[in-house]
Amino acid sequence: MDLIHIPTGKTIYKIDDGAGHALLLAMPEAFKRTEPKPTYNVQPQSTPTTPHWVVRNHPLTGKPELVFATLNQEQRYPGPNCCTPTAESAQEAFTACGHPVPRDVLDKFSALLEDAKGNDPDIINEARFQAQSEQYVREQKERAAAAKLQAIG
Repeated sequence: MDLIHIPTGKTIYKIDDGAGHALLLAMPEAFKRTEPKPTYNVQPQSTPTTPHWVVRNHPLTGKPELVFATLNQEQRYPGPNCCTPTAESAQEAFTACGHPVPRDVLDKFSALLEDAKGNDPDIINEARFQAQSEQYVREQKERAAAAKLQAIG
């Protein structure tokens, strides 16, 4: 159900039928029912039966992956035993299976791999340790200054 808020003229699209009827009954001077927004017959860019490439971070591990999805299967790179994934090795792996990777997909995968390098756990732990060390030094200086002031006063 679609409603128009009469004082402002704004349309509220796809409101729940129960809530819409409640608003119409409670405030008939504020709301009126309108015709649904027209839907256009638009074809999707790809149908589920067309194979397509997906470049994403793995939903569970957060590591970059390249997926070739067809109607009934997905082929993923890197696999669970891959050490250091690269765009070139992804191209080789998929070409060996008979699915060469388009250049724009490889570029997206390379960019995702580069972004992921900044998320390396060792780098994050080192930065966290550095920040904690700096905070500890600041707190020690503040304690020393407070003790000095307390000794004076």
